[in-house]
Amino acid sequence: MAYNPKPINEENLRKGHDFERFVVSRFPHEQFELIEWRSDKCIDGIYPTASKNPDLLFSFKASNYLFAVECKWRNHSEKKLIKWLAGNHLENYKRYFLKTHIKTFIVYGLGGTPDNPHLIYLLSLDQIERRPFLSYEEAMQFVRADTSSLFRFNPEQKILI
Repeated sequence: MAYNPKPINEENLRKGHDFERFVVSRFPHEQFELIEWRSDKCIDGIYPTASKNPDLLFSFKASNYLFAVECKWRNHSEKKLIKWLAGNHLENYKRYFLKTHIKTFIVYGLGGTPDNPHLIYLLSLDQIERRPFLSYEEAMQFVRADTSSLFRFNPEQKILI
């Protein structure tokens, strides 16, 4: 159990859940099994420690390879920079990897609405670790060409595409 005295913004929580649903819908169930879907629950500043972990845990069915996904959606970005993770989230996910040895990917939606973002960025945690802030131009290398396309997994390279 953990404590955070900051009140939760219900509107932001709803948008986050809408984006998580969007992301989950892009994983074909024939290829991926959704193992865990953690949600941000809190009362009077008390929340479960597990909410520090990535939002989703999947298994790639062909090899039973486990990987985690953290979902972030923003309607705009500050100062023409994209900050992939805020606060101590990066450290939380690094601890998660050290404890579980499960690779984490970040799916970052920008613009539009949570259930129909204009852009989708896809990065692994180690890519973010090297570059926590990027300009829009630099971040374009991580944009998925089609926001409506399904996710795929490359088992040889162990990467989400």
